[in-house]
Amino acid sequence: MGLVLLWAGSATALSLRWSSSRDRSAGNLIEVACPAESLCVAVNSGGLEAVSTHPARGAHSWRVVRGLRILQLGGTVAQQNDAAMIDIMAFDLSCPSVHLCVVGRPGAEAPGSLPGEPPIASIVYTSNPAGGASKWHTVNAIGGNAGQIASLTCPAVNFCQALENVTDPHGDITATALASTDPTGPASAWSETGGTIGNYTEGISCPSPSVCVAATGLGMYATPDAAGPASTWKFAMDTNQQGQIDAVTCPSKHLCVAAPDLAGCIPCGAGNDLISTSPVTGTWRQAGVATGDITCPTNRFCVGTAAGTRHASDELAFSKDPKGPARAWHYVAHLTGKPVLRGIACASASFCVAVGDRGAIVVGRARR
Repeated sequence: MGLVLLWAGSATALSLRWSSSRDRSAGNLIEVACPAESLCVAVNSGGLEAVSTHPARGAHSWRVVRGLRILQLGGTVAQQNDAAMIDIMAFDLSCPSVHLCVVGRPGAEAPGSLPGEPPIASIVYTSNPAGGASKWHTVNAIGGNAGQIASLTCPAVNFCQALENVTDPHGDITATALASTDPTGPASAWSETGGTIGNYTEGISCPSPSVCVAATGLGMYATPDAAGPASTWKFAMDTNQQGQIDAVTCPSKHLCVAAPDLAGCIPCGAGNDLISTSPVTGTWRQAGVATGDITCPTNRFCVGTAAGTRHASDELAFSKDPKGPARAWHYVAHLTGKPVLRGIACASASFCVAVGDRGAIVVGRARR
């Protein structure tokens, strides 16, 4: 199935052709990273990894890596799926190049808090994402093993920033910033950059090894010095009226877009995405769109999934003017039918991949 989307504007504007296919053996895919058009890596709700070195060819080019399970959650398969879908146990996947992928492995916020959940803070990484299960390695006891790696991003192969959710004796959860200039090194290569920065986190984006923006349960935080002390993180915006922020993407220090969990689910208290053109100084406003997951490969192009939004009958939302009003956003439907798209990634503004339930894989390619 294919669909061509033409952006209004100049004659040189790119058009995206979206094609959909499905690999049921891949399971319910929830996260995807595409560092290049030659590689995409996805994680499903059961902790299995799927990879393609020719993602433009569709689902038949993907394979599930056998013998590798990033995490086996406790409970039934249905309970595992539910937990992953609502991001209680989301896997944070970052691939800064075709030679490095890092996954924040969910651990217990308190030892033994869920059956089958390892009471350790870990990452899983590979320098050869297409090389099979033996090429993936686990590093345990990150950050002194205090909590769970809840948010992770690697803007470069020699720098990763993570936020670890730590539960105190009273049950309150706060986030501690961790950084590494050697993400394939031992646990000691990850160091705390200071104390807590705020409430528990759900997402982080660093457009450079300096600027980082974090989405927390109660607000947005940002720092102009990711490797600096915790005091450099500043509270940017109270999001109580927007619902819990679930994802944030920043193509540069001049643009960040954040998506509330179940955006547009009015009973849940969530609404439109949030946007800022100066996230470090703390100026945020409502964006013209509601998305479930979102990515912006450039300041001039963003695309997100519509799952869980008021546009749930559509599957994707995109704009070449993300700072503009609602009419600057356009919606795409009838790509996959019943399966819901959960995650999206773009190697560039001309190549994007979305993944979802029952092995749904949607590829967007540009043509002039």
